[in-house]
Amino acid sequence: MSTAASSPTEALKADRPRALVFEGNDRVRAVACEVLRREKFEVFPRKEVGDIVRLAKELLPAVLLLDVELPGIDPRTILGILSRCRETRPVRAILICSAEYDEARCASLKSQGAFGVLRRPLTRQAIIDLATAALKSSQEKRAKLDAALARRPPVARAVESTNSLLVRPILCPFHEDPVPFNRYTLRTGKIATESSFFDLTIYKSDAPGADFFNYHLCAAMVCPRCWFTSIHAAYFLDPAGGNAPVFNEATRRELREAAVARRPMAADLPADFYTEQRSIGQAIVSYELAIACSRILFERNRHSMAIELARIGNYHLRIAHLKELSAAPPEAIDVHYRDAMTSLAEAFTIVDGSRLFKIAYQVAALAIHFGQDKTAHQYLNVMIESERDKALPSDQRAGLMRYLPRCQRAWEDRDLHRGPLFGLTEAA
Repeated sequence: MSTAASSPTEALKADRPRALVFEGNDRVRAVACEVLRREKFEVFPRKEVGDIVRLAKELLPAVLLLDVELPGIDPRTILGILSRCRETRPVRAILICSAEYDEARCASLKSQGAFGVLRRPLTRQAIIDLATAALKSSQEKRAKLDAALARRPPVARAVESTNSLLVRPILCPFHEDPVPFNRYTLRTGKIATESSFFDLTIYKSDAPGADFFNYHLCAAMVCPRCWFTSIHAAYFLDPAGGNAPVFNEATRRELREAAVARRPMAADLPADFYTEQRSIGQAIVSYELAIACSRILFERNRHSMAIELARIGNYHLRIAHLKELSAAPPEAIDVHYRDAMTSLAEAFTIVDGSRLFKIAYQVAALAIHFGQDKTAHQYLNVMIESERDKALPSDQRAGLMRYLPRCQRAWEDRDLHRGPLFGLTEAA
């Protein structure tokens, strides 16, 4: 029997459930495809790894048969991505492994998100039993997701002026009658990005068929009545559901009272300030408002909201970036780099968890920028010592292993990253 599959377009139109088969052994692949076709699956066989995630998103199979011994296969990563994407969450992965895999290794594969594991040599009945159970589980999961979507339809819509943004309504929680306004988010994959030396996302160019948009312009959400501002969406009410933000009464009272102080900062803002038409100058105002709000959140909640110090540092980094785009003089830019360094250095002393090493890297990078090599090396040493700590939790180690190599490269290349005012302050 031929193992050639229908085209993806035909498969998507078919009523039969789909199965995606990645198997390196020609005979095993042919047998598995034959069995699945007899069970009324539309089958898509593949001999090599290719782009598994892309095909899964394109075909939306109920069942994915995956040979874990194919070169380049990382089941944990693949299954993790599929589980995070709503469309591919119902995909049920059946992993194929060699007979040498003992029960412990098979259990480990299942713990990574696999529906089941088949050890070679495969039998037709084993394929049938597991694929049938996987199909039933997939259909049940998809039905639950569809029912949930029907109860709570999506509220995000495309922005007419740029196809790179989505907009959805949110509410400011600091009013008896919550104030509605818009939150903007980037559409995935529409904008090409890179990280700056200070680990700030830089929006570089559009993807094919998209419009370029610098998301820093509208990332800060600003209430049009009290000007409470943050980039953290969880601080606002979402009409589509979800948990309401929890602030203690002292915090709520001070944020309301501080609206008077925020008013001059937001004076005479035009209507387009609250839209995707926000200009660079208006975006700078939005981050100044965010800094003022974050200071209150931190002062009233020094233990539970210590992360606001890190946010303040990153708001200053965003302002510096926007001023660079506006061709502001170096001294007007560096003042924000200095303020960012001050906030991040304080945050490093009280923030814990995986965020800690991003903060450490940012402080080291800023220290290098200002020629403070002793300070930069101290933060680098902290990261090196943390790497040697066998008891470091896995989530923190993941953050460390992301930023330690960057910090080491930054230190080695430090002479390339001095700021334009490097040496002038000391000389003065």
